[in-house]
Amino acid sequence: MQLSKVLPNKLFTVAAIIGMGTLLSACSSQPVVYHQDNLRVEGNQLILDGIISEATPPRFQQLVEENPNLQAFVVNSESGDPLSAMQLGYLLHRSELPLIVDGQCLGQCANYLFTAAKHRTVTATSVVAWRGGAMSHSRVLPWRTYMLPGTRDFLTRYSDTYLRREARFFERINVSQDITVLGFDERLGCDVENMEGFYYSSAGLLALGLGSTTFEQDSDPFAHYPDSYCKVNLSNYFNFVPQ
Repeated sequence: MQLSKVLPNKLFTVAAIIGMGTLLSACSSQPVVYHQDNLRVEGNQLILDGIISEATPPRFQQLVEENPNLQAFVVNSESGDPLSAMQLGYLLHRSELPLIVDGQCLGQCANYLFTAAKHRTVTATSVVAWRGGAMSHSRVLPWRTYMLPGTRDFLTRYSDTYLRREARFFERINVSQDITVLGFDERLGCDVENMEGFYYSSAGLLALGLGSTTFEQDSDPFAHYPDSYCKVNLSNYFNFVPQ
């Protein structure tokens, strides 16, 4: 399912900044070296504590193969590289390890790890929130007329590749790709101008295709979320999205 509503202008700015940051990184004269020291095994748990980088998926695969008795994948991540996070999501989905969020799972972690797990548990006081994905990133393309040719071509190729890979990812895990962007649709109740992220209720997650999710918070599992994080109201979602 795809939304036809154009996302707010603020999102264009965010997408442009992301695109330019990617461009500058890619054009740097010094290669980026990733040191994957935030992924480790403790007992029967594989733990990710930090951002997701290019080094994370192969290290994850190595540790899973070396530790066949693993019982869970525990994450505390503020986000990371989107394509690497997608690759890690594939590996997590294939491994069938339950996901435990202990701290936070934001941005790319929510997009591609939280959605890919066969079962997920969110510990008390932990936060899971989305901040956009390939569908929002691609909104920078209408600006391409005003960009230098080299920048325009790079961003077009990168956005197209990202969007295709993300669409294929969500098709394979059988989750709605809209989960990454619904918070930007003001018809669903979020104040986009003052929002740092958005999240879904348990029923909302089920409606978007996610399976079993356990929240360990005894009462309201979202009461501790910052005011700048918006709970998406899906009550009108199926009224304007084609079935």
